[in-house]
Amino acid sequence: CNHPFLFVSAEKDTFRAARKSGLAKKVAEEAEAERRRRGVRLPGSPAAPDNPLEATLLRSSSGKMQLLAKLLPKLRERGHRILLFCQMTRMLDLLEDWLRASGVGFVVVDDASCGNNSRNGSVRPVYGRIDGGTPLADRQRVIVD
Repeated sequence: CNHPFLFVSAEKDTFRAARKSGLAKKVAEEAEAERRRRGVRLPGSPAAPDNPLEATLLRSSSGKMQLLAKLLPKLRERGHRILLFCQMTRMLDLLEDWLRASGVGFVVVDDASCGNNSRNGSVRPVYGRIDGGTPLADRQRVIVD
């Protein structure tokens, strides 16, 4: 699994080019319009993107990420669990960044039971990460959850 952002210079160059070309502004405007269009998110629905520019650049810089962006939401809607393997923890970091930035890895939870009166609820991750640094006891918990 390769991604250009595995190289710090490529990541910096991509963000710089996005700002210079006006893509950053366009993505921000589109995200705001989408937020207004969707309104309040219901419990169980995907979370709003945390960082639309980062999500867009992470996705569009790699064909494999583009495929994941199409597949993951559809599989989640159908109730599937997904297991992704990576040889490098840095690639897991990039996947985690994309899940957070795009909102795909999070769902809105109902805060009424927690006493929180927030209109949009809070979000919780719907993924677990296991790598070489994960203690054995935590690995089983992540798999079961």
